[in-house]
Amino acid sequence: MAAAQVHISIILHKGTPLDYPQYRHTALWLQSSDGSPARLAEIAGAHGFFEYEHADHADPSLNQDCVRLIDVGDLSRLSTRVSIVQALSRVLVDHDDREYDC
Repeated sequence: MAAAQVHISIILHKGTPLDYPQYRHTALWLQSSDGSPARLAEIAGAHGFFEYEHADHADPSLNQDCVRLIDVGDLSRLSTRVSIVQALSRVLVDHDDREYDC
């Protein structure tokens, strides 16, 4: 797969059970200029068991739980899907802070 320009947006979803800021969920939405499907990358799970997840995803702003789509911009260099997934999966998740809720 050839490297392509990748655009990043942050997706903000409604919180549950109540839509308070501390219950909102964020994810990255990655769009590639090569026409491959957009990718959603997020941390999900219960405290102590958070895991990195990624999947092909259509426009998440069409989801009724989407509160906001925040445009971040383009990566500074061309990238492949594999290199992005590898880079994101190396980011450590804080399992020690009990206040943290992805």
